[in-house]
Amino acid sequence: MNNTKYKKKVDWVMAFYDNAHSMDGQPLWPKQMTQFSLYFKKDEWEDRLEYAIAFHLIGAHRVEAGSWEFGNLPGIESVTLPFRVALNIFSTFDVRLHMGRYGTDLYFNEDGLPVLIKTPDGEIVLRGDKTWQYWKFVWRSTFITVITLVDHLHLAHFRTANLLSRAVREALDPDFPLRRLASIFTFGSIFVNLQAMHTLAGPNHLLHRATPFKEFTKLSSVVPSGDSGIITDITDLPAIKALMVDEEWEKLHPKLKEAPFFADGRLLVGAFRKLMDSIFAVSWEGTMCSANGTYSPNMQRMRTVIFKESLEAQYALSTDVYEWFSLKVESCNNLNAKRVMADRLVAYFFIVTGWHRHVGFVGDYYADPELATMSWKDGEKFGRPRQHIIMTIINVFTSTHQPLLKEDYSHLFDGMKPDLGKEYKSAWKMFLKDLDAIEAEINRRNMKREILNINMNPLILESSISK
Repeated sequence: MNNTKYKKKVDWVMAFYDNAHSMDGQPLWPKQMTQFSLYFKKDEWEDRLEYAIAFHLIGAHRVEAGSWEFGNLPGIESVTLPFRVALNIFSTFDVRLHMGRYGTDLYFNEDGLPVLIKTPDGEIVLRGDKTWQYWKFVWRSTFITVITLVDHLHLAHFRTANLLSRAVREALDPDFPLRRLASIFTFGSIFVNLQAMHTLAGPNHLLHRATPFKEFTKLSSVVPSGDSGIITDITDLPAIKALMVDEEWEKLHPKLKEAPFFADGRLLVGAFRKLMDSIFAVSWEGTMCSANGTYSPNMQRMRTVIFKESLEAQYALSTDVYEWFSLKVESCNNLNAKRVMADRLVAYFFIVTGWHRHVGFVGDYYADPELATMSWKDGEKFGRPRQHIIMTIINVFTSTHQPLLKEDYSHLFDGMKPDLGKEYKSAWKMFLKDLDAIEAEINRRNMKREILNINMNPLILESSISK
C-alpha cells in the first residue's frame, strides 16, 4: 500500500474492477448485498460480523446446535455454549511453507455472538485475547473457502449439477417429459463444469494457486469421497433434511429456523415439492413406471447412470437410495420408489438454484482481503496481493448473469412423448405463481430483518448452475 493513493486494502483490490464491465455494460464484480465495512470499527472487526455470517448469511447451513462445555478457563470456571461452526477437520490438509493453516472451531453464545475459539493446535482463545482478531480472521477465511470448495464446487457443481446433467442426457430420450423438465435445471452445467475441472479442480490452475494447500490433487480427491465424511449423500445433509423432512425441521433450533437460509429455503423447497407432486401425478404411472410395475426403459437407464457415476466418483449414497439406484428394487409399483425419486429431484432442483446462490455468492466476503481470503501468511490477518487477486478473478468469472428460475419455459413441453404438454404447462404455470408468492413473502421479511438476505428470492434466483 506504500506509495499508492489507496488507504485501505479493499480499495486497492476493487480498483482492478472499477472499469471492468461485461459486453452488455454490467459490472463484472457482483452487486453488493451486505456492507461488511459497517462492522469494522477502531481497526477491528466487531464480533457481530461473525454473528451475521453464521446466522444470517452464507454460513447458516453449517451452524451446529448442541451443548459444549469448557472448564478451567481464565477468569471463569466453566462455560457451556449452544452453537458452533467446527472447521478443525480441515486443519489436517498440509499447506505450503510459511502459509497459515486452515481450521478453528468457533463457538457462539445463545445470542449468536462468538465467545470462544479452539485453534487447530487445540489452544482455547477467548474473546478479548490479544490473538482474538487473528483467529477470527482464520475462521472467516477457512469458513468462506470451505463453503466455496466443498459446498459450492464439489457438492453443487460436481456432485449435483454434473451428475444430473449427465444422467438426463445419457439416459432419457430427448422427447421424454422428465428430460424436458430437467433441461431447465441443467442448462449450461456441462459447459461451466468443463471449465471448472481445469481452472478450479486442476493442479497449478487458479484455485490451486490462490489456496495454500501443498497437495491440491489429493485435496480434490479426498473432499468428494464418501469415505472422508466431508460430503454426505445430498438427502442426508443435515441442512437439506431440515428443509425437506418435517420431523427434522421440528428438531431445528428456533434461532436457526429464523435464519434466512432455513426460513426462506423452506418456502422454495415447498414450491419444488408441489411442482414434483403435480409432475408425478401425471407422469409416474405409465410414463415412469410401466403398467406391469417395472420401470420404464428411460427411468431404468437413469437409475443405472446415476448409480454408476456415483460409484465411480466414490460419492456417498444413503441406504434407501443405494438400494433404489443399484436396481436391487425392481418394482416401482410402490410408494417408497416414488418417494425416493421425487425427493431426489426436489433436492437436485433446490441445490442447483437456491443452495447454489446461497453458497456461491461470495463477492461481498472476498472484496476485502482483511475480511476473508483463501490463503495468508502464518500470523498475518490479511491475504497477500498475488493470491488474493487470483482469487478475485475466480469470483468474477463465476458471477455472470444467467437465465432466471421464474421465466416461462412452457415451450419446452411441446412435442413430448407421451404428450403431457398441457399437464406440464399447467404445473409450471402454478409453480411460477408460487414463486411470485415466495418473492413477495421474502420481500416482506427483509423489511423486518436486521440483516437483508435475498439469496432465496426468485427475483434473482437462476434456474441452473451455469456459472
